[in-house]
Amino acid sequence: MASLPPRPADDDDGFQTFVMIVSGIATGAVVTGLIEAVRTLSPFIAELIR
Repeated sequence: MASLPPRPADDDDGFQTFVMIVSGIATGAVVTGLIEAVRTLSPFIAELIR
């Protein structure tokens, strides 16, 4: 397993912010996708329950 070279300390804050932004966008995309899937499928589910 290759270890990453140590980043300079002043660059670390920027990298952490970048990771937080990217993970936030990814989480938002997943949540939006789930909501859209539920909204798309709910008529079919309602028909199955009836």
